[in-house]
Amino acid sequence: MKLSHKLLTILLAGIVVFSSGGISSYASQTTGSNQSKTQTTGGSGSSTATGTAGEDASEEDGKNGADIEAEIPEIPVESNEIDGWPQGPQVSAESAIVMEAQTGTILYAKNIDAAGDPASITKIMTVLLALENCSMDETVTFSENAVFSIERGSSHIARTTDEELTMEQCLYAIMLESANECANAVAEHIAGSTEAFADMMNQKAADLGCTNTHFVNPHGLHDPEHYTSAHDMALITQAALKYDKFREIAGTVRYTIPPTNKNENELMMNNHHCMISTYKTSKYLDSTVFAGKTGFTTDALNTLVTCAHRSEMDVICVILRGPSGTAYPDTASLLDYVSNHFSPAELPAAYVDLPDAVTSQISAQAGSSVDTANITLADGSNTYAAIPDGTTLADLTPQVSVQTGADSAPTAEIAWYYGANQDVCVGRQQLILPLIQTAAASDADSSLDVKLNQEEPRKSIPWGTLKIILIVLVVLVILGILVTGILLIHAKKEREKQRRRRARMRERNLRRIRREIDTMADLDDDTYTEEDPFSNL
Repeated sequence: MKLSHKLLTILLAGIVVFSSGGISSYASQTTGSNQSKTQTTGGSGSSTATGTAGEDASEEDGKNGADIEAEIPEIPVESNEIDGWPQGPQVSAESAIVMEAQTGTILYAKNIDAAGDPASITKIMTVLLALENCSMDETVTFSENAVFSIERGSSHIARTTDEELTMEQCLYAIMLESANECANAVAEHIAGSTEAFADMMNQKAADLGCTNTHFVNPHGLHDPEHYTSAHDMALITQAALKYDKFREIAGTVRYTIPPTNKNENELMMNNHHCMISTYKTSKYLDSTVFAGKTGFTTDALNTLVTCAHRSEMDVICVILRGPSGTAYPDTASLLDYVSNHFSPAELPAAYVDLPDAVTSQISAQAGSSVDTANITLADGSNTYAAIPDGTTLADLTPQVSVQTGADSAPTAEIAWYYGANQDVCVGRQQLILPLIQTAAASDADSSLDVKLNQEEPRKSIPWGTLKIILIVLVVLVILGILVTGILLIHAKKEREKQRRRRARMRERNLRRIRREIDTMADLDDDTYTEEDPFSNL
């Protein structure tokens, strides 16, 4: 009886423990699911998959936030290891970067060069190439492949075959609703096929200095050969921000596509970036954020690109492989990190404003032929450096490099570095170094005399070239002899012909003379035989 009582007690305790664990697990799953729903980007007119690898799926394959977070390893923040650099927050994402847009200064770095699945933030590159290669009023016609090659359940705006949109409408659909069929249609419009467009994407990435990027499609649906890094994605976004049209599209809250040739109804689209639009929630709304793009697949987890104006600077924040419900809080934390620790420092606006240590380096490397009085800053030079608060220009280390060319004036670049070991480049300036165009007459005459009196260096002829020259000369001599012989023979024959011709002429003349003599003789004989008419006188 006592034993039964003990067993019953143990059984009841086990039930209580099991029930508590189950409730806790359920609560965790519920929380993770709710957080997930705030991250999705499936838009109006689109069907959203559950538990698939499709773009912007509404759920994360049954995984709750705790499960996904457990898969993210503890990775140190590289920027925190820089001596004197502001200590940045530890974020949940596997990779994260904050880059100042004008200077390219990396303000925060966590695993920034690790290759990962970008999901729909891929579309920033697609839009960039469209802005570079197209006008906004071009007509984009949707092919059957563009419409039906995307994964079932992935983001779209329900376009159909042979439907026509303007390029501008397509780009809004791509950035706001993450419309995969629109990304396909734009790619085919520009390059003829999505494969050829992927080649363009990779070439552009290489041109921008991306080193850990390879694209295979224009939309970002999962492919093991489709990847990028946080650093590379920041470089791509930096290039896109140079276009005002990109800023306009990526920062638009709501946009309406009017009726088309295949659809009589207008389509209203909403921006799914929760720091720009309240379409999903107002929890993360941030007035400093002016552009961005969301992404999600079950393979990529949450990816997020956010562009904000903080501390009088435009900054780009990229999140890769973010666990459920963490992308926006991580981004907000990183943007606050910028506001609290960084500010722009004005760089010299003219050559005369540069420190003496810099101008002396330029003069030494460029030589005396450079007109230092007319050195100017080239277009694209940074006007300021992005540096930690409390740092001044005097604390930076300038590094000068001069490039000289035979056919062009030399140029110079000044890279401004933070840290004793030149840890971070915080700004760059390009200089145009004009050459001295005129000189004193005496200098010119002296220079001319030197050139005239200077012996030209003797150049040796390579043996191979010499052999060819000798062969050509021998052939020419042989040809000369042959031609001369032929001419001599021909001349001899002509002389023989002339001799025979003259002989024949002499013979003919002799015969003619003989005939004349004979004729005259006959006439004389006749005169003597006739009677003399004067004989009777």
